[in-house]
Amino acid sequence: TCIELLHDFMFIHDDIIDKTALKHNRKTSYGRFGANISILAGDILLVQAAFSLYKECESLPMTKKDKAVQLTFKALTEIIKSEAQESLMHRRLDVTPRDYLEVIKLRASVLEAHCMIGAILGGANDDSIANLGWYGRTYGIVGTIIDEIYDIVNYEKFSARLSKECLPLPVLCAIHESELKEKIIPLLKDFEVNHDDYNKIVRLALSSRSFKKIREQQIASVNIALQKLKSLSENDAVRDLSTLLTILRGLLCNLEKFTSRILG
Repeated sequence: TCIELLHDFMFIHDDIIDKTALKHNRKTSYGRFGANISILAGDILLVQAAFSLYKECESLPMTKKDKAVQLTFKALTEIIKSEAQESLMHRRLDVTPRDYLEVIKLRASVLEAHCMIGAILGGANDDSIANLGWYGRTYGIVGTIIDEIYDIVNYEKFSARLSKECLPLPVLCAIHESELKEKIIPLLKDFEVNHDDYNKIVRLALSSRSFKKIREQQIASVNIALQKLKSLSENDAVRDLSTLLTILRGLLCNLEKFTSRILG
């Protein structure tokens, strides 16, 4: 719970950087109270979450406590690094898919830490801890890529990404392919769009070869993570983890059907 709170409270600052006033049809702290109050609220909440984590770790054996704290600090450091890198990519058409994919990989650090700390608390051996860490990182990356797809096929979210934030990964892939670049950039620059032009952007982005390659790479990573889960003792928790990742793999494998249904 403490780690999740640390992660969530960091998004208060992230919303200020991105000027995100509305999320999931609800006002963010930034949208409700403005930047100054939100910065101060984020600061105190992060301190409270860190103090709670320290208190929870006090009851652990020294080796487990040290590993939990180290993994948490590593995850938060990578999250901050990802936000710093992404903030330099806002509203730029020259960001490469590789650079943005690095941001996505860093962002997955919290899920990796969750899984590894859970394994440590459960008394797992080093191999099991590493395998669950691979699972967490993979789940985080694939889940974020699914979110990137959603941010294209959701008209309002795509408009916000285009005007204030970094372009979604599939759009960056299309921009860096010569045969798609000439078609998609004029549509992006004149985005006072009608829905026909918007649908063209979506279809061009999702048809890029480099994005298809990323999808294939992530499907392969999911398969590796599922194999690593098989090395663990089978129980309800392992079966649930396997099911969650299998669902994400299904979305990547059936992307065309998934997006066509949303777009109509």
